Amino acid sequence: MSAEVIAGQGLGGIVVGSSTVEEVLAAFGRDAKVEDFEGEIWCINYSYDEHGEYAPDREANKVRPDTIKVEFGVAVRLEFGVYQSALAVEGLTSGSTKQEMLARFGTDYRHRPARTSGGLETFNYIRRGVEFSVSESDGTINSWEVYVPDLVNHVSGADALVTAGKGLRGVILGQTGWMDVKARFGDDCLVARAEDGSVTEIDYDEDGADHFRPERPANEDRPSNILIENGVAVAMFIGPDQRSLSLAGGLGRGSSAEEVQAQNGEPEVIAVEEYLDYWHYPSRGISFGVRKPSDQPQREVATFFVYVPGRKPPWPIHEDER
Repeated sequence: MSAEVIAGQGLGGIVVGSSTVEEVLAAFGRDAKVEDFEGEIWCINYSYDEHGEYAPDREANKVRPDTIKVEFGVAVRLEFGVYQSALAVEGLTSGSTKQEMLARFGTDYRHRPARTSGGLETFNYIRRGVEFSVSESDGTINSWEVYVPDLVNHVSGADALVTAGKGLRGVILGQTGWMDVKARFGDDCLVARAEDGSVTEIDYDEDGADHFRPERPANEDRPSNILIENGVAVAMFIGPDQRSLSLAGGLGRGSSAEEVQAQNGEPEVIAVEEYLDYWHYPSRGISFGVRKPSDQPQREVATFFVYVPGRKPPWPIHEDER
């Protein structure tokens, strides 16, 4: 018999969006790895014990989350995996089928395809506050999460499509002013300025209150960074936290290198970085960060960015380019 986790709420007395770190530790135990950044706790991980030893299969882990994500001292996301065998959300747990998930939650989800053949595809029910990672190979749930539901912002369809060389949702590269960018995507950002006071970048990885929070739900469907020149947006960066965004041609994070070349041809410029190779198409205003063959034989897109066509790509491009 599985204990019930409530989508968009939590488990037992722990409620996402309101329960504190101390309340989480009191409820689930202090035998966890508590991770912080500059003194601010951001994660409580029960896959590890309090000594930092990896021990995900402890008996106690059957009835508590694997990981709790924290923002401003409050639990915002509970994550569950194969070791949480006594827990379920609306009867679903690791090993439940995709068909069972669809029967209970329906089709109003954001979908992220598997990054590799037979890997995990993600179904995010943003209005319900629950997300499932499902094995593409056998159609069963591998892991799942509950979080504070987004009842207002629900971007999909054409609004989630980035256009190479142009922009996203009315923010036009080379035309839209930086204040209009904030009006469209939100004020919860860091606005970087040059010494003369001119705005150079709008950064949504930062929340504007000196906190690094790239995984906020709002970041799923807006750029991570927008470069500003002469007061207008000239480039947008789409990174790992922009789960809902893809290019108008269907390419996005998880697309194969072959798909990139099929739509765009051979890269005009390649910049070799430590972790990714960057394929630049400056004439079209689009670049892709592609995983290295040594890391992933079936190379896939990890990030992409769009910019004003004809200009020099704004991110990695240096002496080892070709």
